[in-house]
Amino acid sequence: MIKNFFGKITRMIVATSLAATVIVTSASPCSADSFEIDNSVVSIENSSIGSLIGESDKNLYIANNKGSNNLIKSIGIPNILTVDWKASSTQIFIYVENIGIDSVDSFTGTVKVTNGSSKSFAAYKLKAGKTRTITVNLNMVKCYEDINVSYIGKDGKNEIASNTSHGHREIPSYLKNVWNRGTFSSVDDSINYHFRTHHNDTSVNAADIQTFAQKAYSYKNKVVRDKIMLTQAQLLRIYYISKGTGRIPSHKYKNKTNYQFVLLSDSGNYILSYGGK
Repeated sequence: MIKNFFGKITRMIVATSLAATVIVTSASPCSADSFEIDNSVVSIENSSIGSLIGESDKNLYIANNKGSNNLIKSIGIPNILTVDWKASSTQIFIYVENIGIDSVDSFTGTVKVTNGSSKSFAAYKLKAGKTRTITVNLNMVKCYEDINVSYIGKDGKNEIASNTSHGHREIPSYLKNVWNRGTFSSVDDSINYHFRTHHNDTSVNAADIQTFAQKAYSYKNKVVRDKIMLTQAQLLRIYYISKGTGRIPSHKYKNKTNYQFVLLSDSGNYILSYGGK
């Protein structure tokens, strides 16, 4: 199911109390979901809803679980944090909402991506009834990346909750479908390699792999359009055109002004290489 940018994807719930001792209730798994941000496919998986409730000297009376009018004494007055996170190709957005009755001193954690990138985050003095948005800048450098978001809530010196949420992000399929894997084992491997090799080229200048793939897609479409609309003489005024040397019959189209190039297969105009040298 595809949801919009602001749609709730998953909720991790932790409840905090006025004392240090905690009782952990069981967590039930939720199904994985996916959505799009700036055309990036994002999925949050293995999520759960649980709670941590601590003892308190405060009295709170609630209806019992049979739904009768009898009242029982609760073991504590909880503060409740709900945590959602989403990812784009350049950022991780973490939304922490305090739906409890008291402020929470700190909410800290780490975002780890399987490409080796890792960054810490922190928010302090989370007021009751308020939502805090934490933005972590982490560029996507592979076509598919697993993501772990780990976090800890604290009130005073006491750790009141901790959890880890798992998910992934990947570039849209339409950006991959225009590539041929060439000599690589997969299209993903080809795009990953060419991103590492050419993303800093002057005429490419793409900090994340989705931007790189989008530029390759756009330049490929321009070349194909010119091949259809222009004469050979007109093409040669715009591009240096040379025959590919690999096993797949192809031609390279290099712009004479900015030196951006694409290597296209003769059959189907699939991308074999893209860069800016």
